[in-house]
Amino acid sequence: MHVLLTADHRGFALMQEIALYLKQHRHTVEILGPTMINHDDDYPDRAHELAQRLNDSDVMGIALCGSGIGIDIALNRYPHVRCGLGINERQVASGRADDDINALAIAADHTHTHTAYLLVDAFLTTPFEGAERQRRRIKKLSHR
Repeated sequence: MHVLLTADHRGFALMQEIALYLKQHRHTVEILGPTMINHDDDYPDRAHELAQRLNDSDVMGIALCGSGIGIDIALNRYPHVRCGLGINERQVASGRADDDINALAIAADHTHTHTAYLLVDAFLTTPFEGAERQRRRIKKLSHR
């Protein structure tokens, strides 16, 4: 799986841990944005760069900021992005299976590294079920 990672300054350290984890599990990882912590870095900029790259159905995006909420909001402003804020593995798996989320937001200030790995695994391994009712709902999102 090709995974795009991005984070603002508050999510930077956890993003690095997730990148290492993904590489160890044989995923192709591309980090977007600064290669070192920049305290003036803003999550809307990171979200914009990720959203521009999520047009390809063969990539998945993972984005981190302190609360996870800011980057989640910023990503969901793009009509082709369906981002979910990861809270636990079952919830993330549900977001993939039911809503075909293509981006996962993680709250770096509130998520332990091991929990982040579980969220990432659920995100990357759960397929979209693709039932008619689910496709209908997703289609409605793009028309609003």
